[in-house]
Amino acid sequence: MFNADGSEAEMCGNALRCVARLLVDRGHVDAAEFKIETGRGDLTASVPGKQIRIELGRPILTAEQIPTTLVGNPPVDQSVLLGKQEFVVTCVSMGNPHCVIFSDELTDELVLGAGPGIEQMPSFPNRTNVEFVTVVDRSHLNVRVWERGSGETQACGTGACAAVVAGSLTGRCDRTADVTLPGGTLQVDWAADDNVFLTGPAVEVFRGDWPLAS
Repeated sequence: MFNADGSEAEMCGNALRCVARLLVDRGHVDAAEFKIETGRGDLTASVPGKQIRIELGRPILTAEQIPTTLVGNPPVDQSVLLGKQEFVVTCVSMGNPHCVIFSDELTDELVLGAGPGIEQMPSFPNRTNVEFVTVVDRSHLNVRVWERGSGETQACGTGACAAVVAGSLTGRCDRTADVTLPGGTLQVDWAADDNVFLTGPAVEVFRGDWPLAS
């Protein structure tokens, strides 16, 4: 999966759901459950109906592997400075790096103003995705995501998972929660075996031909 700036992402949860939907709808697989090879290994996709459930593996919680230079394994509720503004962040990786910030409001000033700067902080050697999160209750989060290499997007599957993992690590939410993003609501389950599962719909919106360059 390639970002808007041409960089290749290590992982994309929503892309996996879309690929699973297409494989089933086009008849490339005839099983309700199958494996998709990814940079994180072979991950299980389940397509029982309109909803697609994707296994995203165990979150990476070691700072060096996220990667980040912030303290802690994982870095939980760590303070960072962007100019003169202080942010409290929790960092995890879902195969790609995430920096999660809990806030009372999800404003453009916060997401569009701080997101680009946090993405590029020296604390994140490979840059980072940035999730801004409000807690509705222990089973429901609202999230806006500044994606590394793409800017704000309508939804981010790994970002939704990172938000629930960070919320659970900091005691703000349960290990299973709905995550509402501008593009819709996803369900995240950080299971007892530590694997994270992402569930949501996917529909084909158009088809086209991409001519090869001559």
